[in-house]
Amino acid sequence: MSLLVMACDGDGAGEPPSSYEQPVAIPATTGGGGDVNAGSGPIPAEIVGTWSAIGSYGHNTYTFTATGTFSHVVPTPNGGVRQCTGKFTIAGGQITLAGSGGCSPVTETFALTGGTLTLGSERFVRDDADNNPATCIVGTFQLTGGWIDRTSAAWIQGTNDHVRLQYDQNSVLTYTFAAGDALTVNERSRLSGYGDSNGFYELNTTVNATFTYLVSGSTISYSGGQGSVALTYAYNHQTLGTSQPTPQYTPDRFTCTSTSLVLTGDGYEQKFRRS
Repeated sequence: MSLLVMACDGDGAGEPPSSYEQPVAIPATTGGGGDVNAGSGPIPAEIVGTWSAIGSYGHNTYTFTATGTFSHVVPTPNGGVRQCTGKFTIAGGQITLAGSGGCSPVTETFALTGGTLTLGSERFVRDDADNNPATCIVGTFQLTGGWIDRTSAAWIQGTNDHVRLQYDQNSVLTYTFAAGDALTVNERSRLSGYGDSNGFYELNTTVNATFTYLVSGSTISYSGGQGSVALTYAYNHQTLGTSQPTPQYTPDRFTCTSTSLVLTGDGYEQKFRRS
């Protein structure tokens, strides 16, 4: 899809972002837990697995099981680790970790947002994210940079000047991929660059829209866009006009890790960080 690609082809993009997805405590309604969680809610299936955060001395890691046990490994300044094991319970948007081996019980607020686990003020990413593209893509990503190659015909009909546009540092583009198939896009961006004949081209894009996405291998395809899109074109600092085009969907190739996302295609690249 890349909305950026659609935009420069005259098809694509909406309004400035008004808000970003915040972690929402999950009511524990799925999974099991047996007598381990007697008196508390059942265990959300989404929490089962190993989660890591980068701390001052290395990886701070939690592993949660479907039977209500956990282990917590924390690196220490001297290069060692401190490990706690025990049982956990979840109720009312909170998680209680009852550790053994000298670890005091701890109760923290608990939230799962896409591929991010929040315990208190700390955020963790599932360890297997790098090895499973469909899992890795779940979460919120914010643009850090990118470029697109186009011809000047999108600005001036009948011309064929090659243009490379770069995002400026104040551009905002946020993709939020929900587990399943829902994508929310919020954008307020400015791209600019010089053509081969030294003309200066600008594209301002605003988006507030939702889509359906599908991951297949290292490709994401899109459909079902709903929302608002607006594009403003300028040449040599003179505004040429504004349009509100209908999206056309071009699949993106992607590379995803626990901290980043890169979308590429023929003549474009967008880089994001996980937020």
